[in-house]
Amino acid sequence: MASVAACGDAGDTDMDGLPEAVVAWEGATVFTTPDAPPVEDAVLVVVDGVVEAVGPRGSVQIPQAARRRNALGLSVVPGLWNADVRLDDELSEIIRDGEDIDLALALEDRFTRYGITTVVFTEADPEELAELRRRVAEEGLPSPRLLGPDDMPSSVRRAHGPDLGLWESEDPDDLLLGLALDEAALVPGLSRMARWREGEFAEEVDARVEAALAALLRYVDAGGVVVLGTGAGWIQDWDPSSELLMMEDAGLTFEEILSAATFQPSLRMPRGSDGEIEPGAGADLLFVEGDPSSDLSSLSRVREVLVGGFSVHEAGG
Repeated sequence: MASVAACGDAGDTDMDGLPEAVVAWEGATVFTTPDAPPVEDAVLVVVDGVVEAVGPRGSVQIPQAARRRNALGLSVVPGLWNADVRLDDELSEIIRDGEDIDLALALEDRFTRYGITTVVFTEADPEELAELRRRVAEEGLPSPRLLGPDDMPSSVRRAHGPDLGLWESEDPDDLLLGLALDEAALVPGLSRMARWREGEFAEEVDARVEAALAALLRYVDAGGVVVLGTGAGWIQDWDPSSELLMMEDAGLTFEEILSAATFQPSLRMPRGSDGEIEPGAGADLLFVEGDPSSDLSSLSRVREVLVGGFSVHEAGG
């Protein structure tokens, strides 16, 4: 875990917890945007929590004052979003009564250890969310960026939202076509359905999940946009891997999945992570072992996570 006095909410800084001023990572494969070829054997320079430069080794000048870090064998993608989270009862209790270390660990266990750098609490008590933000900012706790229901635009629709109920519909294709025509984005919440696969109605659930996967692919092929949101807090599974792998099972490409987890939500909710690794973007970064473009499960092999240049999670740290 990163030190408790590491960062303020959404990358705010204070004198007790400044990020390293200049850091250069060398040798990684960097996925700058979902639709761009990855930069291999890259140099990635971060200055004061912002991406200063990224490019192949030899094309980027490393500042003399930089701390140089070896990233050979790692891939770097923009920090992931989870755009559908319920502020659960246990976290609420920690916000009210827990020590700073307890709150920092709770945020790491739920989010940053999985590469999540922006959380959208779609269900949260406003006072509890405000208190969470206050404690993170004032105490400099390592944290993802914390968005609330008011940050969720009407152009992003949750499949399990009360106004949609997509997967309970007899004709989800009709609803999905309407979303695509309206240029809305869908949070499919596939793993919320899949949690019943081992229960009494497993066979029925399997059929519904398979139908949902097929419908999701038709939606994307028709130009529909997907945004990652797992429904964590309604289900006690904070790891987004199952949701990402179900998107892959549906037939979405790596580029489409990475876009859903990074770039697309950033377009619609600008207070969160930037969703790209380009000069001027905030350094919300996920370092993983392996190549996620050929093995999506690599996204779960997290080595380090940065929010605004701060290390908020480091494997073995």
